[in-house]
Amino acid sequence: MRVKLFLYLTYFLELLRGALMLLFYQLIGIPVKAKGRFAVSAGTRIKVFNSKARIRIGRKAYIRRLCSIVVGEGKLTIGDRFFMNNYSSINCLGEIEIGDDCLIGEGVRLYDHNYDYRSQEPVPLNKKGHVKGKIKIGNNCWLGSNTIVLMNVTIGDNVIIGANSLIFKDIPDNTIIVSKQNQSLIAE
Repeated sequence: MRVKLFLYLTYFLELLRGALMLLFYQLIGIPVKAKGRFAVSAGTRIKVFNSKARIRIGRKAYIRRLCSIVVGEGKLTIGDRFFMNNYSSINCLGEIEIGDDCLIGEGVRLYDHNYDYRSQEPVPLNKKGHVKGKIKIGNNCWLGSNTIVLMNVTIGDNVIIGANSLIFKDIPDNTIIVSKQNQSLIAE
């Protein structure tokens, strides 16, 4: 009985934390919109660095502990029944669109931008600015733990991506991706 009460109390606090985050951004003039319940666990940070940023979050979104969502002047759209597990991050300067019923495993990283390393300006790399792109993740997708998705990638509907994968090309609908690494036994 105590455990059940504790779980309900924890979930209530996560819902309250989500509502307070939304209210804070609306009060300072950042358009963050949620269709319904939005739960955020302790330690999660949502940072918006530009008033041009646009964030839309679907119904029943749940973001676990110690996640990071950073939006510059980009547009982040998250579908209904979204789940983001511990230690994951979304870094949006361009556009990231995540469909309905998506699961994001622990330690997943989404980057829709990169440093403009091809620029011929004679300045340090970190002063050259960013090249912005887009990431689109379809409906009913599961990104396994420690997956990294880079800019200008479209992931179709019903896709499963195995743990420790690096995604830098488009993935068609109804596909399962695994990261094949040669594993050898070092000692017996």
